[in-house]
Amino acid sequence: MRKSFFFLGLVIILLVLPLIIRDPFYVDIMIMGAFNCIIALTWRSIMQLGQFSFGHAAFVGIGGYASALMVMKLGLSFWVSLPVSGVITAILALMIGLPTLRLKGMFFSITTWSFNEITRAIYVIFKKPFGGSTGIYGIPAPDPINFLGLFEIRFATKTEFCYLIFILFLTTYIVLRRIEQSRIGMNFDAIRVDDDLAESVGINLMEYKCLGFAVACFFAGVAGSFYAHYISFISPNSFEMALSVNAIVYAMVGGIGSVLGPIVGASILTVIPIFLHSAGFFKMIFYALFLLLILLFLPEGLISIPVRVQKIRQQFRIK
Repeated sequence: MRKSFFFLGLVIILLVLPLIIRDPFYVDIMIMGAFNCIIALTWRSIMQLGQFSFGHAAFVGIGGYASALMVMKLGLSFWVSLPVSGVITAILALMIGLPTLRLKGMFFSITTWSFNEITRAIYVIFKKPFGGSTGIYGIPAPDPINFLGLFEIRFATKTEFCYLIFILFLTTYIVLRRIEQSRIGMNFDAIRVDDDLAESVGINLMEYKCLGFAVACFFAGVAGSFYAHYISFISPNSFEMALSVNAIVYAMVGGIGSVLGPIVGASILTVIPIFLHSAGFFKMIFYALFLLLILLFLPEGLISIPVRVQKIRQQFRIK
């Protein structure tokens, strides 16, 4: 019941926020916050397999480039390119995952980092169709949605984009959470804890690793598709290593022990730089200090605060 009320409250908040906050600057923060939540959630989903990825930006970029090219070169609707870009990303993830998911530890991390740099190099080298280092300009907004001639959503303002990314975020959250709570999620946990032991009891490691990797990359590709049509411009610099690092930081700061961790981490770390903007040169120093304090005193992430507070209260009661 508590989880159901939490989800209902989350849906209500996401429905009401764009109606209350109309300033384009703050709407943009909400949009990027939801986008960051998706990439953090999908990175954590890969981490649940025991694989530490440094190439998450590559899959976001594949979705972005695929969607932009399908709309601009093939003339497809955005509503077709959105899911198809996710499928393309998932297929490429499987092609990469089949040989690389057998690797463990830093070997897998280095491989995914290399894949990220290779994809960026491909975008730069092949000016057709990827636009080279200058990227792709003028990516159109999503096609208008007409509801039986009664009203039309045209995506002329950021508010419409805000609702769209909220829907994508909620879909990602629901699917990944349902998977985690299912038998498949139990097998993912077993693989993460001890893959040799999991294999000894009959779990097909590569089958489950490829499944989890493909699902996570599918939603990362969908997020990339949204990003391309929201910003209307993408380039190799849009999907550099910093995006992968941000996904890691969001998830680690929030806490990877729960699906809520990446959401908390991404939301807070998206907003904090806005408040630190007036600090000027010291902005990054304060930001780095905040991250350092979290990692030192809350190694399980921000979601561990209620548990720690409860333990402290119990200690005082005992005394």
